[in-house]
Amino acid sequence: MPRYPLDRREWAGKVVSRDLMEGAMKCAVDPYKHGMSLNHPPFSDVFAGKTCTFVFSDGARLEYKFIDQNKLAWYLPGVGGGWQEVYYECYETSAPNLYFMFHEKVEAMPPAARVFAIDMDNNKITMLYNCQGGDEDYEMTDVSITPYFGYVDWHDGAEPPESFHAYTTEMVRKVVMWRVNTWCLIHYYTSKHFFTNQVMIGQDGLLASEPGRHIKLRNNVYLFHWLEVSGPGGLGCDVMDFDRMKGVGMFYGVGPGSKVCNGFQREDGKFLSKGDLLVFEKVFEKKGERAAMEAMGVNLSDHTTNLIHI
Repeated sequence: MPRYPLDRREWAGKVVSRDLMEGAMKCAVDPYKHGMSLNHPPFSDVFAGKTCTFVFSDGARLEYKFIDQNKLAWYLPGVGGGWQEVYYECYETSAPNLYFMFHEKVEAMPPAARVFAIDMDNNKITMLYNCQGGDEDYEMTDVSITPYFGYVDWHDGAEPPESFHAYTTEMVRKVVMWRVNTWCLIHYYTSKHFFTNQVMIGQDGLLASEPGRHIKLRNNVYLFHWLEVSGPGGLGCDVMDFDRMKGVGMFYGVGPGSKVCNGFQREDGKFLSKGDLLVFEKVFEKKGERAAMEAMGVNLSDHTTNLIHI
């Protein structure tokens, strides 16, 4: 099967900080509509009109005011700070009262974005702070991902939760097939820090291993984040609901002259057993990837959306 080189430094085009600045500040397309816009989740206005403080376990606090469905303000302390108005997107996940939200940190250098999973049942919150500019001595386009765990203070006197979200290895050694339209992929959650992604989109089962980890939000519900080292090194993350086998998430990345900060949703998921994988590989080798997808129950005539970004 096709694969990418193990060491990206041998082939990736060199990008310098000036390229990132130009990509962030002079992007020719709307980064929120780029990519999977036709597979976009509906917006949620659940936070519109609310004010709150995000309180994290390291003592950090972020003040937020949600002006409407797509505009918020967060407070930047210090000289030259004040309330920063930005565009944001919020989606309701398939898990009741659990929401996925993200926004850019506008004009930040290096470019950065914040991603949140917010549980309204217990006020627990996870924030991923995603900063452009190189991760582990790789490329400037790689995103470094830093998690923060805490709770939401709605200024209503409620007591904070006794525990927070946390990383988990519960998904290690499990295999899931995800479907979007007539395109699908298989996630092999192979270890604590990595997963293998097999893409079925006319490339003969393209296979790539990438950094990826699960954060447990609830029983059978996780925030999964990964780094697309088989591409330009952007962030991918989504809330995966394994009770309902659905997901909502986003991609973020900045490159020379371009920027992506767009949402997406997964339509259907299915756990694959060892027996399923044996059948899949047997059909795949004899008849190709589309026949193998059908053998796993994928309806190849179901055109629910037009996928235009991998």
